[in-house]
Amino acid sequence: SLDGKEGSKLTGKAMLNLRLRPPAKLGIENVVDVIDYQNGVGDLPASDVLQFITDKRSRVSIRPSGTEPRLKIYYSASGKNADDVSKRLDSLISSCAAIVERLMRN
Repeated sequence: SLDGKEGSKLTGKAMLNLRLRPPAKLGIENVVDVIDYQNGVGDLPASDVLQFITDKRSRVSIRPSGTEPRLKIYYSASGKNADDVSKRLDSLISSCAAIVERLMRN
């Protein structure tokens, strides 16, 4: 288990890699926009957060945890019905898990 400076360095590297090479797809959805809050957005202060917006209006926000060597991921999806939304979320979650696992290993 990584903690302290080593864990912080690893999550920082993962965020940098996401900034430099954002995913083109998340699950079955194409990423059409990336919002980087590092320098602030609108009235919001600067924050180490990336938000990916897909062609299906899903949103995935990623930030480092403030207390653990982990990345926190927040998902938002819409669809025709609950089953459609559930499938979209499952696809987003499994795709992001694979991306983060790869980032944390490299």
